[in-house]
Amino acid sequence: MTNDAAGNRLDGPITVATFATAPPAAIWTGATSTNLGAAGNWNPVAIPNATQTLTFNAANGGTLTGTATGLNAAFSGTGAWVLQGATATLAGLPISATSSLAMTEAANLTVNGGSIAASGRIDIESASGAAMTVASGAKVNAQGMGVGLDGGQSGTLRVSDATTIVNNTGTNGILDIGASGSGRATITAGASVADAGVDRLGGNATGSGTLIISAGGKLTDQGVTVGGAGTGTLTLTGLGSSLIAIGEADIGLTGSGRLLIENQATLQTGGSDTAPAQGFGVGLLSGGVGDASVSGSKSLLTNSGQFLVGDAGSGHLSILSGGSVVTTSATVLGLAGAVIANTASAGGSGVSVTGAGSSWRITGSLLVGNQGAGLLTVAQGATVTASSISAGVLSG
Repeated sequence: MTNDAAGNRLDGPITVATFATAPPAAIWTGATSTNLGAAGNWNPVAIPNATQTLTFNAANGGTLTGTATGLNAAFSGTGAWVLQGATATLAGLPISATSSLAMTEAANLTVNGGSIAASGRIDIESASGAAMTVASGAKVNAQGMGVGLDGGQSGTLRVSDATTIVNNTGTNGILDIGASGSGRATITAGASVADAGVDRLGGNATGSGTLIISAGGKLTDQGVTVGGAGTGTLTLTGLGSSLIAIGEADIGLTGSGRLLIENQATLQTGGSDTAPAQGFGVGLLSGGVGDASVSGSKSLLTNSGQFLVGDAGSGHLSILSGGSVVTTSATVLGLAGAVIANTASAGGSGVSVTGAGSSWRITGSLLVGNQGAGLLTVAQGATVTASSISAGVLSG
């Protein structure tokens, strides 16, 4: 029997509830200097620790130097924030059983040299458009980056300069660009990004994602989906610009996807040791629409694994002006070298190879119209080679 303070009997079960509390905040004032490690620049007046949210909300932004440690960081305001050679270590705020949030960037932040070590995701978005630039040899380690994740939000990420490195690690270590909002990312001027998972552009129906790799920028990941259920565009342009997708590259899964390889850029897909059949596909699932183009001398798409142009969706591939595509079914028994219009719902899918020097080299068989009506066009001095060609609709 349990009694209350007045002696009244209390019967029945006792329920114990646990309430989550927001982590304490350390608010940047910049009262004495730009040094993150100076207590006088924070409210309360103390150097923050790994249990606190670092809040940067001055309307005019500011320059930040030195070293800071926190649970997570939140940037806002209409002015520009610059981490100038600074070092930030963020423990990450758990937001689910499998993920943590380390930074919310809703302003205009430049990481100019220095480093960020984030044990969680970095989100870049706001209703008016947030931006984050990583440059001048900065090093950023995170567990994924979301650019324009939520509906009605937009974000921009720019990674620039030859010694600048971004690493996204862990099970959520991806670039998620335009999941439900609008996102745009650029990797340029020799910068490098490495992701542990499958990157996504336009993941959900309302999402729109764009990724541009230019001027020698480099991205390595475990695959990429361009137009998951929304709209996605992937562009590789310029000598030395490359994407190595060790797994599957899907252009137009159930959404609309576009791929452009030009000006001596390279895309490498497939080659996974654990899933060797994974490769390259355009117009994958019902409702998916994909369009891919490889244009210009020394522009290259190389693939190991399946190669599908129109699986259950609508797919088109253009190889022109000296561009090259090379694909092999590798060691997967029974896998065709390449297929155009794999199923009836992919009818009308096609590949066009045009112009002197343009080539499509296939190790294995080429099936043109496996179950749907497929079209292969070879014209103006272009070449297609395969061990065999089974043609439903063949012109040229």
